[in-house]
Order: sequence, then C-alpha cells, then structure tokens
Amino acid sequence: MRLLQIHLLQRANRCQLLAAIAINIATTSTSMFMGWLPPIIPLLLTEDTPVGATPMTADEISWLSSVGLLMPLIILPIAAWSLEQFGRKLTGCCMALSTTLSWLIILFAQNFWQLLVSRMLGGISLALMSGVVPVYVAEISDQSMKGPLGTFISLGMNTGTLIAAIFGATLTYHQSGICGIILPPLFFLIFVFMPESPIYLVRKNKIAEATRCLMWLRNYDKTEAEQEVFQLQGNLQKIEESRRTVKKTDIFKDRATIRGFIIASGLFIGQHMTGCGIVAVYAPLIFQLADSSLSPNIAAIVIAVIQSTGSWLSTMTIDLTGRRCIILLSCIGMGICHLIFGTFFLLMDQNVDVSSFSWLPLAVLSIYAISYSMGIGPAAYIVAAEIFSPDIASFATSTAMMLLWFSSFVAIKSFPLISFHYGSHTSFYILAAFCASTWLFTFILLPETKGKSTQSIIDELNGQKDRRHSKGEDNLSQ
Repeated sequence: MRLLQIHLLQRANRCQLLAAIAINIATTSTSMFMGWLPPIIPLLLTEDTPVGATPMTADEISWLSSVGLLMPLIILPIAAWSLEQFGRKLTGCCMALSTTLSWLIILFAQNFWQLLVSRMLGGISLALMSGVVPVYVAEISDQSMKGPLGTFISLGMNTGTLIAAIFGATLTYHQSGICGIILPPLFFLIFVFMPESPIYLVRKNKIAEATRCLMWLRNYDKTEAEQEVFQLQGNLQKIEESRRTVKKTDIFKDRATIRGFIIASGLFIGQHMTGCGIVAVYAPLIFQLADSSLSPNIAAIVIAVIQSTGSWLSTMTIDLTGRRCIILLSCIGMGICHLIFGTFFLLMDQNVDVSSFSWLPLAVLSIYAISYSMGIGPAAYIVAAEIFSPDIASFATSTAMMLLWFSSFVAIKSFPLISFHYGSHTSFYILAAFCASTWLFTFILLPETKGKSTQSIIDELNGQKDRRHSKGEDNLSQ
C-alpha cells in the first residue's frame, strides 16, 4: 500500500524530520497560548474572576480574543527583514522569548490591560511563527519531503489547540499558566542545536557552513550535499541580488511573482474566512447556542482531537492527492457543513423542535474539522512555500500572511456581531459562501505543485511551461 511507503522515517530523512519537529514545537507552543483563552472566558465573566475584582465585559473579551491577530500586521514586515538579515534560526528563537513573557504576564495579571499586553505578546509569537516556520521547513527539506514536512505547521497548531482545550477543561487559571510556560524554553533548548537554512547561508556566501548543514540534513550524504550546494550556487546571480534589502515592489517584479502572491494571499484569506478561527475561538459558544447534548468544553476537546488527527492524516497523504485537489475537496466539505449548520440554526430560530438532532452540531463540526485540517489548513502553507523564487520567498510569504491574520481578525470580530443582529444561521451561510468563493478561486488560479521543482512552478506561472520537459522532470521527482 503506497500510503505505508511514505518515507518520513527512512534513515536518509530523519535529520530533516527532526529539524521540522524542532521548529514546530514553537508552533505548538504559540497555538497553545492562543488557544488558552476560549475555555478561560467563562471564568473571566464570573463574579469570582481570577483577574481583577469585577467580571470582564463582552467588549473586553472580544478584544482579548482578537488583538493578537492584529499584531502580525505590524510584526510580519519586521520578521521578513529579520529573516534576511539575521537568518531563520535566530529569528525563530525569538518566538521562545515572546511566548515566555506572555505566560509570565498571565500568571501575575491583575487587570484587563495586563492580559491585553499578554495577548499582544502572544500575537508577536504568532507573527514570527507564520513568517519563520513555513520558510525554514521548506528550505531544509528536499523535494520529496516538502509536502509531508510542510503539514507539520498545521499539526503543531492543532496539537497546541488540543492541549489548551484539555488544560482549560481540567485545570485552574493559574495551573494552566504554569503548564503553558514550560514549552517555550524547551523549544529554545532544542532548536538552538538545529542547523541554519542552507539557502540563507549560501546567500551570505557561507558555502562551507551551508555544506555542513546540508551534510547533516541529508544524513551525511556528501555527494548529495555538495550537489545541492552546487545547484544553489548555480543561481548565484539571483542569490546575490537577494542579499540586498527586498523592496515592496519586488512582489510585482514579474508575472510569476504576481500570480504567486495572489494565489498565496487568496488561500490564506480563504483559510480563515471559511471559519477555522471562528471554530477555534467560539466552539464552546457554538455548542452552547445549539443546545448540544455534550458539554461545550468536552465538545471543544473532541473537535481539537479530530483536527489533530486530520493534520496527522494530512502528513501521511498530502503527496498522494496533490495540493490543488485536496484544497478543492476541503472547500466542498467545509461548505456543506456550514450549510447544514446554518439550516440547523434557522430551524431553531423558527422554533422548530430539533431536540432529536442534538447530536448534529458535534457531527457537523467534526466533519468540518477533518475537511479543514486535511485540506486547506496545511495545503495553503505548503503551496505558499513552493510558488515563490528563493530571493522573494520570505518577504512575499510574510506579506501574504498579513492578509491571513487580518482576515482572521475580521472573521472573529464580526461573527458574534452578525450572529446577534441577523441570527447565527446568517453567519454560517456567509461562511458557506466564502467556501464556494475559495473553491472557485482555487479551481481557476491554482496550478498543481506536487512533485515539481520551484523553477518548474515559476515557469508555469510565467506561462512558459514546456509541457514535455515538465512532465519528464515531474516523473523523475516522483
């Protein structure tokens, strides 16, 4: 069975696997912090609140839920600059510092404003994670490993959300904070021993160091390491040009980069406007509004478990289906779930007895979680890492991710407002419409990138694809 032949654990690939796991500890840590708030919200709204002397208002809670999503708009351009000036490794290590400070403030917070600062610091980690992790993983992976290892960011995010949901359901406010502060220093202690990106080292003309890093990543296969460095040096002119400070206008330097930026931005916006952030933040509230037969916190844990399982399955199957196909199927699955949920809430609003369908909310959100975490969730990051030339990759990806987090902020802030004024069914029908829009966008604009070299993809985006040559190259890569 081909599924079992995925070679993640083969000896030649273990060092790449270790490096990808190491940096995605930060992904788990950051997502754990961002997912800490939803199960804590009910405590902050009670008279016996763990922060301050009075319960927090709904407006304060909405800002705590969303302010972290605004920070990437400020930090991502700085992260893109830092990636080129100081490297992927040093920039990645900064995630440990900001997340540790976030947890420390939570432990000693006395009022809303201190919690707000904590969430803003968490947003800095979120921005760094978005800018560093996909680029680092793509640059340390060989062609056959980019797909499977690229799904680790989604797996890490869902694992962090799951841990946060479990902590929220079983621990007190301060106990969850103490547990949360353990992971960021652990990430730092492990990642500091990982290699720098070979592409970055070649750009800095550190050829010997780049060779040593590739030797380790390719399991000390000297021939392969030297050949890969030689190929990187073959593009020396482009690499030398990329050593200058990248300008905003570089995104529009040619047709391939423009199309790549549009594709990456559209997929990132689609990720969040199809509801993933809403499900992560408001899952307990959704189950409560739907009068689910299951406890809201327990239901949120079940959804997080399913998302983590879906991410793991995506790691095993991403190269079997291709990026384009899995995103299209994902949009269909998510859209159907939103339509069912919208109809369910519409019937509730019309006082139709839906008690015999109390199991439906959990079933529908479970299918949604699988559709997202096996599809557009990980695939959007993989595509974004594959469609840009090395000289513009970090800047273009970071810029596109600014749109990702802005769209996430808009979705999370607007969902309760639309639901309150126009009914929950309206919110879910709007989400279904975004799923349809994302499907259409993907069908029209996204080429298949599975098994293709970066140059082959760029040539295709430029409209210069030699079909015969590309077909032969793809067969060789497989």
